Amino acid sequence: MFFGTALFALLPAVARIVGNNAIGYGVLLGSFGAGGVLGALILQPARSRWSTEAVVSGGVAIVGP
Repeated sequence: MFFGTALFALLPAVARIVGNNAIGYGVLLGSFGAGGVLGALILQPARSRWSTEAVVSGGVAIVGP
């Protein structure tokens, strides 16, 4: 969780591989936004089905090493 900022710091290097212009960087930033919106939409049904502890534990298991 603490190393999440390293991803944003290295994003320009990844964007150079994807596309050598500002469009590639914009697409990558847009995908972060789309993932945030999709996660918010999925989180509400998950919280109504499972307890908060189960949702948080599942999120840590999926995202965190």
